[in-house]
Amino acid sequence: MIGHQDAPADTTVLTDADRAFARRLAADSIGSGDATGWFETLYAAAERGAATVPWADFAPNPRLVSALARLTGGGRALVIGCGLGDDAEHVASRGFTTVAFDVSPTAVAGARRRFPRSTVEYVTADLLSPPRSWAGSFDVVVEVFTLQVLTGVARRTAFARTAELVAPGGRLLVIAGARDEHDDPGAMPWPLTRAEVESFREYGLTEHSIVDFFDDESRGPVRRWRAWFTAPDQGDARQMPRQTPRDRSHCCRGGWSSAYGSAGCPSETLDCWCDVGWSVRVRNGQRIRALWWDLTGTPRLRGVRIIRGG
Repeated sequence: MIGHQDAPADTTVLTDADRAFARRLAADSIGSGDATGWFETLYAAAERGAATVPWADFAPNPRLVSALARLTGGGRALVIGCGLGDDAEHVASRGFTTVAFDVSPTAVAGARRRFPRSTVEYVTADLLSPPRSWAGSFDVVVEVFTLQVLTGVARRTAFARTAELVAPGGRLLVIAGARDEHDDPGAMPWPLTRAEVESFREYGLTEHSIVDFFDDESRGPVRRWRAWFTAPDQGDARQMPRQTPRDRSHCCRGGWSSAYGSAGCPSETLDCWCDVGWSVRVRNGQRIRALWWDLTGTPRLRGVRIIRGG
């Protein structure tokens, strides 16, 4: 049973049939228009002993462990797609106040049972529509093998939402399967291209490092990415060049960011400028991170430049 902290040995033996079952669930769910519903189906089947979760190793990811080895603990951390909790427990052991979430309630319940004395806050949530209060709230965001099991619009949305979670000055760690642009993505999980990894820059993050490496696994070497990104802090935001506004109403079209939950240009807005759309907001004299709205209406995080305090 996946609810046991020490998983039976047979739950860790992954077969081609196990992978095929997970891929069928993913294909059926995605084909019906539900990009993430299959996760709960898979975890529920594993709970009954009828399936194996392909990525559930019942130990923290070794690449995560090495990536965090030199990172000083402190602050808040968020673990995306936490599954049965092993990565989240390791992040918490590094000194972070840790929140971990999964779209599968069964997975979250399993993590809580496995680690009954855990300091981690385990939450059921969807990366495609995370709680608004999480926007810009985490000093470290950890993403291991979640983006690669999404595809199409859901995948692009997940990149944007992941970037939104990083606090000013915070860091994002991404570990994922890797492929070249011209390679066949194959069956789920679908490895990321370098361009996809680098696309976090489109959402306001700065690339710190991207490492292309091979993991030795029982099925042979597996190519992967390990990437670190940082979000601009408030000091960095003041260095942003100002652009000339074409139309103030266009700058704020679509309303203030959904992360802050109000519509239209609020009274606190001191300036709007855009090459499509910037909104700048000050609350009690504090700089607040703004959203830039692109031509498709997609919010993309950027830093905030304040013209005057209030």
